[in-house]
Amino acid sequence: MFMPGPPQLSEAEVKAGEKEAAQTIKAVITGSILLYLYNKADVESSSLSSVSDRFR
Repeated sequence: MFMPGPPQLSEAEVKAGEKEAAQTIKAVITGSILLYLYNKADVESSSLSSVSDRFR
């Protein structure tokens, strides 16, 4: 009547999943920091160019 649950993962499979999850989290954090710095540099460069345009 009821289906059994999914098979239990081995310890090696659990460790592999944990490693993959940690790598994914590191990639997301690294990407977020890079996008923040890129955006910040873009905003600063555009604000600097507008300041230099005022003095022309």
